[in-house]
Amino acid sequence: MSQRTKKIAIVVVVIVIAFIGYKMFFAGSGSGDTTLVADQSKTEFVDGQTILALLDRLNKVTLDSSVFSNQTFTSLINFEKPIQDQVIGRQNPFQPIGADGSGIILPKGTSTSRVR
Repeated sequence: MSQRTKKIAIVVVVIVIAFIGYKMFFAGSGSGDTTLVADQSKTEFVDGQTILALLDRLNKVTLDSSVFSNQTFTSLINFEKPIQDQVIGRQNPFQPIGADGSGIILPKGTSTSRVR
């Protein structure tokens, strides 16, 4: 093969590889995965009659209050812990430090007259 034929073959191969790469990485990504796009054809608008029918069905629901007097329910233990007093920060946290004049962080419920 001549030198010119080799160059033409290399250019054609590079163009084919570039085209295949473009198709795989860029052109195929737009139409390949449709699960992330909302299907607008399935959008339904609910009218007032449907809402009233659902409300009527909800009004017919009854709750069996004997669940709350059941031995298993009454034997449950409450692990609730009271929330401790938290440290109160500055009134404006975005203001430069020292600009508000206090420069002190006080616990909740503490007045500035007791601080020396």
